[in-house]
Amino acid sequence: MRKYLSMFVGVMALVVAVETFCPCDNHSVYADSTDVDFGVEVATRNMFRGAQAGAGPYVFPSLTIPLTNSVGGTTFNIYGQYAVAGNQLDENEIDFTLSQNLGGFATLHLSSYYYDGSLVDMDNHNLDLFLTSDYLGFDITLSRMIHSQSVEGDSYVEVGYTLDDYDLFVGVGDGSYSVDGGFAPVNVGFVYTPPPPKRGNGARAARWLFGYSAAFIYNPDTELPYFVVSKRW
Repeated sequence: MRKYLSMFVGVMALVVAVETFCPCDNHSVYADSTDVDFGVEVATRNMFRGAQAGAGPYVFPSLTIPLTNSVGGTTFNIYGQYAVAGNQLDENEIDFTLSQNLGGFATLHLSSYYYDGSLVDMDNHNLDLFLTSDYLGFDITLSRMIHSQSVEGDSYVEVGYTLDDYDLFVGVGDGSYSVDGGFAPVNVGFVYTPPPPKRGNGARAARWLFGYSAAFIYNPDTELPYFVVSKRW
């Protein structure tokens, strides 16, 4: 247990210490923030990279805290996943994520997915080291599970693109993400978010669902579709 706890602390220190130069404008969506951010989201089901992590409505509270250091661009996030109906009321999760902006062109994240048991026992955590970037309008995610009792070594890659009010995405993964353990497309779909109403358009403003979004997700590997509606405050 001490070995894994030391590894977790060491990798978190590495994430904070990394600072990369990029000869590009700092217009990334992962730009620095100096404000504490808190929000709550409710969704009709819990999805994770093309697979259903929980049926029935879920509540997702989130708290993001900026961390002051010599590098800058460091945040710490706590993200909860709580079922409010169905047969998974006891299968809750808390995610802890340390993020470091890398010169404005990408962000490096270390997430610990904690489910139950002792919080200080690293056997109860799945550690996910992943990179997110906005390159030429494409949102790119590169992920690798670096510690887990069940999914260690699993990799996931996703590319997204925003077209008008739709966020399109395609994700591929191996290990537990796919049926046979090899790389396969596992997460294809789109998210629709109603646009803000135009000034003076009272009819449109009345219909605008602030904070709502709808997602259609299809897993080509399992051939299963999902439709999820969510509301964020």
